[in-house]
Formats: sequence, structure tokens, C-alpha cells
Amino acid sequence: MKAPSVVRPDSTGTGKVGRKPKRGLSSAEKVRMARMRFTIDKITEKLTSVTAVAKMFKRDPAQVTKAVNSAFREGLVEIREVEQLHKRVIRNETLEQQLKEHFPEINVRVIETADDDFMPTSAADESSHHSDRVHMYLGAALAKDLRDGLHVSDGDTIGLGSGRSVFYAIENLRHHPKLNWAGTRLVSLSGHVSATDYSGQVNGHLDADLHVNQLALCLRQKTTQILFECPITGHQIFGLIDKRSKINLLDEERRRSPVGSKWSNNRCNLAICGVGSFTSGHRFYEFINSQVRTAAQHDEDRISDSELKPIIEELRRLNDLCKRNGIESDYTYIPVGDICNHLFFIPHPSGEMRDERAIRAIIQSINGKLLNASWEQFSQIDKMIVLSGTKRKAATVLELIQNRAANAKLKIRMLYIDTDAANGMLRLLAVQREKRLAAGG
Repeated sequence: MKAPSVVRPDSTGTGKVGRKPKRGLSSAEKVRMARMRFTIDKITEKLTSVTAVAKMFKRDPAQVTKAVNSAFREGLVEIREVEQLHKRVIRNETLEQQLKEHFPEINVRVIETADDDFMPTSAADESSHHSDRVHMYLGAALAKDLRDGLHVSDGDTIGLGSGRSVFYAIENLRHHPKLNWAGTRLVSLSGHVSATDYSGQVNGHLDADLHVNQLALCLRQKTTQILFECPITGHQIFGLIDKRSKINLLDEERRRSPVGSKWSNNRCNLAICGVGSFTSGHRFYEFINSQVRTAAQHDEDRISDSELKPIIEELRRLNDLCKRNGIESDYTYIPVGDICNHLFFIPHPSGEMRDERAIRAIIQSINGKLLNASWEQFSQIDKMIVLSGTKRKAATVLELIQNRAANAKLKIRMLYIDTDAANGMLRLLAVQREKRLAAGG
């Protein structure tokens, strides 16, 4: 005798009897399935199988496959290659030791920059790409040390500068587990100064305010964020201000002002910043030498000359003097450096420069019109981590360490540089030594 057949009720509304329709998938479910499908299984160390994903979501494997394909087709998810630069960071310990002999108080990381498959279309294109790659590796090296528990302690007030190396360090941290820095405070050291990369790969400004926000997202605990605020709205993009309204950020007499009180009550004990030189790539240099502007900087054209009016004539004079006194040989010398929107003079390797007095005067005047911290205020920071790369930065970094042109000494305790900058610094140190020997010192 045949077993009675089971007839499913009509659930389609068509009058036909059939199987119960499968439950549809929402966009959120498609995303979760796709994410799980491309998660590495901790046991097999392979991608999670379709069968395993189907079991987790109590779905048919065919449904999972369709859902994952649909997620990609609808643009709900995408596969993006994240370059694991920290795995390719190679230190040059020979150069590190040589610099350590000159500066025993500083821990140095000299980073080799690996070649890649980039095919430049011009010499300028190659130079910009190489410079950006150098700063990527420096940032990756710092990020690795931060993940390993170096530099930062609970309760630190951390100042962040603008620029590529700081940006790439934070960008690297974003792709790793969040950091456990309890009670830390993050302070912007230079605000919004329209910093960019050189090759135009990053669509945005690499400014200190952004870095504070981005680093906060890398922390497990909530943190206080102190952003830079310029009292002159029209000049906020460069921190330019009129002399009459300049605020010395840590000046005791200005504690009652909004900016002054914010900075004086949140003095950094740790700073992470890059350094620049007044040459190709520096934002002021590029505005004055507009004919060599890169594609990434064309968006800056919206900033009119009127907004740079307080310093534009001085920048033009400074540009002429730097070109007349610069050196390009087995080392590079540029008379003006920049740390967190604060310009400073770099003495000539020979010890003499006919335009030194003029350059110093222009630097002092420009700094008087920028909302920035003074050299003395930087010297109050207990520990500075400095990142800088390429041959052009050698003299700038060396001056930051030696402080020959300033009365206050910066407490640089960690230095991240590439091999070109390291070799340039050693050559400059040799020039200084030769000069001392010639003078009988």
C-alpha cells in the first residue's frame, strides 16, 4: 500500500501547489555573508568555505553563493588590496649605529625603501612617487613600533603634526586591531595647513586636525581630542593671522583666550611630527613656484592670493634667497626648514652665508604672522618622535638635532629616516668635522 502523499498548501497565490518560497536576503545579510566568506578560518588558515557560511546563516549553499555574487554586483562590498608595508620594512643597522655614535641620546630607525613596479612617465613623476614611497615606509615603521607597545604610555598627551609620514603611520594603524592607550589625549600641533602627498595618490589633505581624528579611531578607549583653532576664519586654511591678533599658544598672559587656554592646559609630553624643507613639495614653495605645481595641488588654486597676502611678498623674497644659497651635490642644503608650520633657519655647512641675516629676518617676520608654536615651546615637549626622508631633508633633520640656530634644544628621542637622509646627515657631519679641523678645533 502506497504511503499518502504530502501536498503543500498553495503559498504563491497562483492557485498552484508547490514548495514554500525561499526567504529573501536583505542587503545587510548579503554583506555579512560576503564578509564571512572572505574571512580566514583560524583552524584551516584558509578562506571560510561556502558550506561553513551556509551553516552559520542556516541557508542553502547555493543561496550563499548567489548572495556573495550579488553583494559584489550591487556594489555593497569590494575587495581592496591593503599593502602590508610593515612586513617589508627593512632596517639598515649599519647606518643606525653610525648615527648613534654621533647622537647617543637618540634611538634611530634607518629604513630601506624597497623598489616596486611603478613605471614613471617623467623624472618629476619618478621623484614624487619615490618621495611618497619613502614616507610610506617611515610611517609603516613607526606604526609597527606603536603596535609593539613602544613610545606611548597610558595618560600621555600626544601632539600630532601634519604631513605624509604621520598620515601613513596612522593609515597603517587603521588596518590592525585597536590600541589600548588608556587616558591619552590627542592634540593637533599645526591644524589645517593644506598638506598633500606629492604624487597625487591621496585625495585629501594630510593635516594635523585630520590626524587627530583618524588616530582616535584607532584607539579602543575614548580619548580627548584637541583640534587646532584659528581665530581668523578667513585665514584658517593656512593659520595666517594679523600681527595684532596673534596668540602665542602657550603664553601665560593669553590663558584667557579660547586658543591660549586650550593649549596651555593640554601641553604635550609626546609629539609625533614630520619635518619639511622650503623646496619642491612644500606648500609655500609650490604657491610661489606655481609653474611646477603637481596635479595633486591644482585643487589649491581656489585659494586666492589675497588669503596669502600677509606673507606672499616675503615668501617670494625667501624663495629667491633659498635658490641662490642652496646646494645640490653629494648632500643637499636648503636654508629653511619647517616643523609644524614653524619655519627655522639652517646654517650653511661652510659656516658662512652672505644672505643669512636677510633669511633670518624674513623667517622671523613670517613666523610672526602664522599661528604656530615657537621653538621654545617645542623644547618643552618631553619626547619628540621625528620622521623625515629623502636626501633633501638631511640638513633639516640635522639642524633639529643640533639646534645650532636656536637657543632651546629639542628633546628628539626617536628618529625615523631613510638611507638617503641618513647618508646625507653623515656627509654633513663630515663637512662640519673638516671645518673644525681646518679651524684648528
